[in-house]
Amino acid sequence: MGAGRWKGVMLALTLMVFGFHETRVYGKEGCPDLFYKGQMPVLGGEFGHGTVLCNTAYAAMDSSLSKGPIWSAEYIVEENLEVAARTKRGGYFYPDARLPAGYRGELADWKHSGWDRGHLSPSGDFAGLTAQQESYALSNVVPQAPGLNRGAWEGIEAAVRGLANAEGELYVVTGVLFSHHRVSVGPDRVMIPLQMVPPCMSVQTQISLIVRSFL
Repeated sequence: MGAGRWKGVMLALTLMVFGFHETRVYGKEGCPDLFYKGQMPVLGGEFGHGTVLCNTAYAAMDSSLSKGPIWSAEYIVEENLEVAARTKRGGYFYPDARLPAGYRGELADWKHSGWDRGHLSPSGDFAGLTAQQESYALSNVVPQAPGLNRGAWEGIEAAVRGLANAEGELYVVTGVLFSHHRVSVGPDRVMIPLQMVPPCMSVQTQISLIVRSFL
């Protein structure tokens, strides 16, 4: 399937699951370069209001209700992946100071929780230390089962990079879903995504457009 067709599938899935409407944006004048045709995906309903955080190589929309990301979007280019592969992996997690205390996740929320800090947009997609370190912001992670984070999910991330290498470029949106019965972790009550089988490639709690899913 050609790159243009993949992008069309991505947009169609985004429209079905998310829709588009206004939200608050922080940095890079809305970072339209990270979104297909410059259009930002935003989850509707009670998670429709949040703060979009623009970074060097990805953007995330965070909710004060879930205390974490609802979606994360990337524009992956083959040339950048070549640089990323040569960049020594490393980084440390940190709370995102662009979000006010009490409306964001903190490092203490994961302490002794039994959950991994699972990236929506993975550091391995990004060229250079600065872009990789930005991916460790808690505004880009959700509680994820350790076995999944270090196993199948890592394989899915690699598969997406393989697709981007094959196509030359790719727009990717990864999002989370929650059940009506809310479960959270830590003193800030960071919400844990729902375990389910999404309609795409399925593994834990997130739907990833096109390929990634996360449960």
